[in-house]
Amino acid sequence: MGYVVRNYPEIVGRRDCMPSADGLHDELPVELRDEYWEHILECERIRKETYETERRLSVNGSVMDIMPTLPEMRRELAEAWSVAFAKLEKQAFWAKFLPHKGNVFIHRCARCQRVLVNDKTRQCLWCGAKRH
Repeated sequence: MGYVVRNYPEIVGRRDCMPSADGLHDELPVELRDEYWEHILECERIRKETYETERRLSVNGSVMDIMPTLPEMRRELAEAWSVAFAKLEKQAFWAKFLPHKGNVFIHRCARCQRVLVNDKTRQCLWCGAKRH
């Protein structure tokens, strides 16, 4: 997935694979869904307050950039969210990638067959083989 995103951005970009909050909500276990929405709403409230503060503190076109401190998720929610995020991210990637599968060539090391960073790589990062 990372190889295609890095080397074929015209096919699929990192943002194309980002799951929506609604999709994540639906993938979470039922008992964690309400807690997830509360977390999302609290984070949005903090972001809006920060934006308003930035706007008030900005003077003569200069923008004040404040990094908001967002609340952390409870451990169980964070773990479930992580699993759901990875699943939905992969689904979105494959949906975008499969129609273009024939246009992608994955460059591999001649010696160890591991994936190279890109087509211009001169040395394998895994086994050290050089290709010129």
